Amino acid sequence: MGNKVHIDWALFRKALVGNLDSAEEKAFNDWLNAKENRLYFDKALAFQAKAREKSPEEQYDFKKAWSEFERHHVNRDSNRFLTLARVAAILIILVALPIFLIHRVQNVETTGSDILPGRSSALLTLADGSTVVLETRDTVIRLKKRMGEIWVDSANIVYLAEDEGTGVSDYNILRIDHGREFSLTLSDGSRVWLNSETELRYPVTFTGLTREVYLSGEAYFEIAPDVNKPFIVNTGDLKLTVLGTSFNVSAYADDNLQVLTLAEGEIEITEIKGIQGESISLIPNQQIILDKRSLTTEVRQVDANLYSAWTRGRFVFEDETMFGLFQKLGRWYDISVFFIDSNAQYERLTGQLPRFESFDVIIDLLERVSDHEFEVENNIIKIK
Repeated sequence: MGNKVHIDWALFRKALVGNLDSAEEKAFNDWLNAKENRLYFDKALAFQAKAREKSPEEQYDFKKAWSEFERHHVNRDSNRFLTLARVAAILIILVALPIFLIHRVQNVETTGSDILPGRSSALLTLADGSTVVLETRDTVIRLKKRMGEIWVDSANIVYLAEDEGTGVSDYNILRIDHGREFSLTLSDGSRVWLNSETELRYPVTFTGLTREVYLSGEAYFEIAPDVNKPFIVNTGDLKLTVLGTSFNVSAYADDNLQVLTLAEGEIEITEIKGIQGESISLIPNQQIILDKRSLTTEVRQVDANLYSAWTRGRFVFEDETMFGLFQKLGRWYDISVFFIDSNAQYERLTGQLPRFESFDVIIDLLERVSDHEFEVENNIIKIK
């Protein structure tokens, strides 16, 4: 069972919409010779046919639906991955996810949970200790002399520095609560997207020889290039040094793993807590995982886009345990999760979920691909 299952997704998509040329048709028929593959394709065809039976207002452009989803790599291992049949079920969900969503909006059969997704909101603590709730206000906060201004709208905060200077800068703290998100443009032009339950401490202006910030939680950074002033991110366990780079950092205090994923540029991990003298450099689409318990690191090749998908309104999970998936969902939705079947937390899933749908939609999609039942009552999720 350790052998890989190779699926030509491009041929699969074209076969579903009947758009294969003669050479492609031969290649696809060869793939269909395997019994499991034939079963896989038949399931997808059956679902497609059922979807097309909907009323015109529920119809969805099937080709367009395919184009909106990223490529998925599927390996199979008896200890780590899903069976081919389960992967097939997940693929069917992903192919027609927009159809599901349209159908549920117009023909909802909810559990009555009324659990809504998070929204943009943050708490800004200024250098003098005063706090400002950032949610629906559009305003300008004037800082002390020579420090500049903060422009605020309902989802973003932008620092406009009058003078970077060489002295000591004031620090601000941006806190993102449970079920919230926000974005930030620092005084050097670097952009930061902050996920739920995240805190970023940063200077109002960058003085001195470096640009240094302190992160707890998850953030995606797009760093403005400055060869003379490196940008440094401290997580408490990792110290990252970059010049002009895009990367995602997940560094929650209650997570055993800290994960850094590089999208563009170069990055160097110059300090790792508990590991003396180790320095690691990454190139795009590489990821480093720090296990805080064992004090070990692993560098692996990944698709970096998957790890910043939350900034674009999607949850993307690849070979994710049910426990890990609900840990992420729990930060965004107001839910508590109980695994009545303890084995359920180890079930592994691959796919995408919409970030701004009610939790009823999420549960509906998960029930279609999981072997377990989900019971929702008063914001408590019981997994059986």
